[in-house]
Amino acid sequence: MIAKYGSYTHAKDAVWFSESLSPIYDEDGNLSSYEKTVEISGYVRRENSDTEAGFVTKLSAVEAAYACGGNDFIFNFDSGTRAYALLNTVCINGVKIQQPLTWQESTGAEFAAFRSFHVALSGTINAVAGASGETIQNDVIQYQYQYTDQKWTRTISGNFTVKDGVEPTAAWNTFIANYPTPSGYNRQPVQYTVEGQNVGFSIVDVQHWKALPSGVSSGGYTKQTRTDGEQKIISVSGSFTGYGASDAADAVKDLYDNYELLTENKTENEFAGSVSFSYEFIDPEYSGEYLREDEEVSISNGGTDFVLHERFEGDAVRQDTIEKTKSTATFTVTREQIGSIPDTPEPLWEDHLKPPLIERHSSKKLSSGERIYTGTWTFNYESPDNFGVTA
Repeated sequence: MIAKYGSYTHAKDAVWFSESLSPIYDEDGNLSSYEKTVEISGYVRRENSDTEAGFVTKLSAVEAAYACGGNDFIFNFDSGTRAYALLNTVCINGVKIQQPLTWQESTGAEFAAFRSFHVALSGTINAVAGASGETIQNDVIQYQYQYTDQKWTRTISGNFTVKDGVEPTAAWNTFIANYPTPSGYNRQPVQYTVEGQNVGFSIVDVQHWKALPSGVSSGGYTKQTRTDGEQKIISVSGSFTGYGASDAADAVKDLYDNYELLTENKTENEFAGSVSFSYEFIDPEYSGEYLREDEEVSISNGGTDFVLHERFEGDAVRQDTIEKTKSTATFTVTREQIGSIPDTPEPLWEDHLKPPLIERHSSKKLSSGERIYTGTWTFNYESPDNFGVTA
């Protein structure tokens, strides 16, 4: 997110803010306008390339930008799309500096590396059409953008009172329609309460890298692809929470309907409204001898050790010796293959081989009726000479 005030542009993700609205009523008690206050916090960082004088110049530029009102405050997504604006031409009598810019107290290394600041803007705006005193008697709204954990969160919260004769839930539905989910955000479960004619609410939208499915409040999935140059396996796992969690898990599986489904696991917690899932797929267009072939080599080379036989008083003379320890190695191969048990691999070394250990694994049946077979071979070696890394 990038913030601008007038002609001054802040560094990316260096500013966050909150907005509050105070209603203003005319003599007849109808909502006529709002006093909008925007509290702005941020920082100026000293880059490695900045000299001390250059850093001071940066600080002076921020002070000069907020020295006077009459400018637009604009908050944009990285793409340039506008997320929020307090426009000078929209505000009655323009944008004003409500609280001058102040630097937050800092010492030592922090003072030399970056400085934090705070400033408040305000402006009076006309009441939004359709939100007149015909339905809402008074309202207090707080609007906030906060940057935490490498993502932005927009929170709109407050309360309003509905006039007698107006159904509060209907008024709420009309109210929230004016606050759609911003592009690039996921809306968390909206919370609102109705007590008599008073409605309290909290709307939270969290920046995402990919939109969540409908009816899901949180979750996600990861995809892993493995191949040995002969075949490709796609593994997908994750979880969702919300009334649409189960449908969302099925929708993830459907994303890979052009692949052959190998395994499927799905666990639902109906009390928590959550679903965990994992799928494995085979790419039918990527064919070869083995689905998977893993090799692992472990070598423990021997050597010579000097053994000292210490002589104690009264003992006969002892002969010191040099002992040589043996070298050991283990070569393990795992193969997966469709249709038949994989062939036994060639040993890494021909000499000093002990009888190999062979493991057969239960086969897995595909939806096509074919089976996947897995075998693991372990070759153990012992030798008076050291083993090389390769054959």
